[in-house]
Amino acid sequence: MYGLSLDINSPINNRTLYMTLNGDVYKSTNDGHSWSKKFSNGGLKFTAVDHFDRKLVYAGGKQGLYRSIDAGNTWNKVSIPEMEANNQHQPMRDEIIPTGVDWLDDGTKVYPWEGVFDIKTDPNKPNRVYVTAFGEGKGLYRSDDAGLTWEKLLTDNEMRGIAIAPQNSNLIYVTSSENYYSGGTGNSAGIQYSTDAGKHWFDANNGMAWNYGGMIEIETGKKPHVWAWSPGTGIQHSLIPGDDSDEDGINNIFDNCLSIANDRQRDTDHDGYGNLCDADLDNSGFVSFADLEIFRARFGSSNPVADLDGNGSVSFRDLSIFRRLFGQAPGPAAGF
Repeated sequence: MYGLSLDINSPINNRTLYMTLNGDVYKSTNDGHSWSKKFSNGGLKFTAVDHFDRKLVYAGGKQGLYRSIDAGNTWNKVSIPEMEANNQHQPMRDEIIPTGVDWLDDGTKVYPWEGVFDIKTDPNKPNRVYVTAFGEGKGLYRSDDAGLTWEKLLTDNEMRGIAIAPQNSNLIYVTSSENYYSGGTGNSAGIQYSTDAGKHWFDANNGMAWNYGGMIEIETGKKPHVWAWSPGTGIQHSLIPGDDSDEDGINNIFDNCLSIANDRQRDTDHDGYGNLCDADLDNSGFVSFADLEIFRARFGSSNPVADLDGNGSVSFRDLSIFRRLFGQAPGPAAGF
């Protein structure tokens, strides 16, 4: 069994789940109590569900990446050939297991298992999906149109996992490891991160016994951490560096309003911008007279979106905040 993923838009007490068994995709719509086979392929290992469209599901493995746009009922390949296993490399042991590397008698480095190793959908941007592929000439890929076109962000023969910050799509961590079970000499890239959605990368291996990283996740909060499985040493974690400009206890990387303290991080219209930095009530991308009309209509009410200060009512305090934000685009830097 591999690749368990969750449809976050399914009922909280009756979750929809996807996973693979022996390379085929299975689905449960009742919290895992029963399962049905949705895609018989034989080469798939990992699954992911879009954060915004629950019908958009991905599955990947040795044969590349497949996509379903009807919640798993039908599937089509959307990967580029580079993501798939190189046919000229013959498996040296059980190819069901996505292992590390091997060497032939002449010293040639080969990859017994190749293909898609991780799939992550962006938590803030619809239709954006990242894929890592393990094997010669492969690496990290991103699509902004649900897999129709791809951009390669990193070339790394030993790419493993990827994590995207829940509140900041610019912060990405990736891992690389030639080993799957144990430690070693540390010749892999290990853990790297980007603060601009993959344009530039920095090393994050300080304190690691070996430069090996597997699956990885980002934990947010007042002290955000990154957690990674590292073959040979187990689970590693590290505090994510960053300033706190407004001194509200929230790292700037995750703060949805940088200009004023908002430790509650209220974002009642769920657009990624804190209410204290978001007077764009019509979501047009700009705070204009149209938003002022909406604000006037809601003045004196308990409307949570227009209640910018979060005190339970739309009042003159909210009007003062609205004036500060008028004529600007909403966002964490609004109000500076």
